[in-house]
Formats: sequence, structure tokens, C-alpha cells
Amino acid sequence: MFAAPLCLQRGAEPASQAAEAARLQVLQPEVPVDTHVHHTSQRLGLIGPKVNADKAHVIFARVLPPEWVYPLHANLITHGRQVCHAQRPACAKCALYQQCVYVGSMNV
Repeated sequence: MFAAPLCLQRGAEPASQAAEAARLQVLQPEVPVDTHVHHTSQRLGLIGPKVNADKAHVIFARVLPPEWVYPLHANLITHGRQVCHAQRPACAKCALYQQCVYVGSMNV
């Protein structure tokens, strides 16, 4: 099950809402890289630790099949908000704990 588009979610960052609305309008398979997508992608090892949001956007556009774009975007945001918080990630309840690069680099 996927989250509602960001442009419809209350509390979503304005930049995220705008990026999602633009993507939905033109139906181009692009991953808008907001705060949650960026830090969650880094922690899971999907992008390197020194990759900025702009470069992450390019990387995702290059490697993701179009049918993965929206599900990945929505699920990274949901995971970042519910489990992989920026300040205090809830690693103990994370379903991706065994695969997580962040867990291996920190004493959590």
C-alpha cells in the first residue's frame, strides 16, 4: 500500500508538495528528493554519504525503472517520518535493520 501523493498530504513540506504536484502534472517518472528521501536514502546506502539532494535526484533518475519511482519516493518518505527520524531513528523497530548502512556505522 502506498502513501497518498505529497501534494495531498497535510504537513508535507511546501517544496515536497510542489515537486510532487509538478511530477504528477507532467507524469514524468522523477524522484523529488526532499529531506526524508535524502537522509533515508543515505542511511540505507542507496546513495553515498557525500551525495547532495541534487545529485541524488540525478542518480535515482538514471538507475530507477519508471514503475519504481513513485513507490520508492512514497515509501522513503513514510519510512523517514515513521521510523528513520533525522534526530533519533527508531532502529529497533526498523524492518530494514539488517540491511541498513547507518546501523553498521553507529552504536545504535
